[in-house]
Formats: sequence, structure tokens, C-alpha cells
Amino acid sequence: VGMIGISWGGFNSLQLAYLQPEPLKAIVTVCSTDDRYDNDVHYMGGSMLAVDMHAWAATMMAFESRPVDKRVWGDKWREQWVGRLNKLSPFIDRWLAHQTRDEYWRHGSVCEDYSRINAAVMAVGGWFDPYRDTVLRLVEKLSAQGKNVKGIIGPWSHQYPDRDLRPGPHIDFLGETLRWWDKWLKEEDNDVMDEPLLRTWMLDGYEPKSVYDEMPGRWIAEREWPNPAFEARTFLLADGACCPPAQDQNGKQI
Repeated sequence: VGMIGISWGGFNSLQLAYLQPEPLKAIVTVCSTDDRYDNDVHYMGGSMLAVDMHAWAATMMAFESRPVDKRVWGDKWREQWVGRLNKLSPFIDRWLAHQTRDEYWRHGSVCEDYSRINAAVMAVGGWFDPYRDTVLRLVEKLSAQGKNVKGIIGPWSHQYPDRDLRPGPHIDFLGETLRWWDKWLKEEDNDVMDEPLLRTWMLDGYEPKSVYDEMPGRWIAEREWPNPAFEARTFLLADGACCPPAQDQNGKQI
């Protein structure tokens, strides 16, 4: 069995892999998160994401309010639907009640124990998607434990990489996933695991504007992540000594 999904479906793929069902051999998780507290639509770095949190809570309220399928529930469909409506409460109430990383967020966050993931993982993201960090963490943590993992990050937003949505360029995503399934579900001896651990679109400089058809740049690849040759450097906007103190329109220092 293989699982593939984007966003919510990507979460589910990781979470099912965490539960280690024996038939699940591989997943493709796209624009998803391994950390429900730090890397989702509720909080980031401890700060509340008020716009995303409110919008998604409203969306979920709409989803939950929809009637049930009469083909499943038969004559009891209305009773079941009304019963659920009477118990509904906005998710935002619960999310605001958990403003720190507690058990509510740890549940369903596979970052709590990467060693539990035995299925082969293809993690896919975009630089203009809030979940891009997940790809970097998965390839780092899973590869360090000898797990089968590959990562792809392109110049995309919250979308599948082959959809004709801006920005591009796009890739043959179905071709990539087919090779992944052939390897792990059909046990074909292809070269998918001989490829670099992480493939990313390195952005060139670009001028700010509202919409981009394609982002300038090029594909690069890393056999290890983080690359041990990389080093962190800190750049300051100014050291304070090179700039005169600010003054108001009357020449008074401010």
C-alpha cells in the first residue's frame, strides 16, 4: 500500500506512517507538516497566526456543518446530522486554549519520534508554501536514522508541482511519483534511491511584484542534508558606528 496527499492528505500520510501499519510501504507527502504546533496554521515561533487560524476554523466549521450522506445513513441521516450540529463548537476555541506545545499538539506530530516512520518517504514542498520547513526536517532526521527518504522543494506555493498554477517552473510530478511507487510497491530495481537526498530550486534575485509566472533560478542537489560544507554567517544591517543618529525635521536627535 502507498499513500499520497497534499496538505491535510499529506499530514495523514505521515501520521499513518507513524502508526506503522505493516502494508504501508511508501508515502508521498506534499505541502504538509511534521509539527502541528510550530509549522501549521495556528502558531509560529510561539506567535499566534490570527488570520490563518481564524480562516481555517471558519472553513472547518463549514465542513462540519454539511449534511451526512443519505446513502450511508439511510433514514437516520437527519437525526445523525442534527445531533452533530447541536454539538458543534468552533475549533478556534480549542486552539486558543492550547497556546504552548502540549499534548494536544504533540498528538499527530511525527517530529515527536521520527524513528517510528518505517515507510519510504518522498517529501515535497515549495519555497512559497508555509510548510517548506517540513521537507528539510524530514530529509535530515530520517536520513540520519538510515531511513529511505527523498526531498524536493521547488518554486511553488501550496500546490502539486505539476499543476499549471503560478509560480513555475513545474516538474513531471506524476513521473516522479510513479518511479517512487515502482520502487517501493512493485519492487522494481530502478535508480530512484541513487539520486541525491534533496533536490531544490535555488532562487535567483528578483524584483518584488504581485504575481510571478516563473521564478528565476536553477535546480541544485544535495547528497547530504545539512551539507557539512555549509557554515552559518550573520549579516547586520548596521553596526551603529557607521550611521549618524536619526533626526527629526527640526534637526533634533531622535
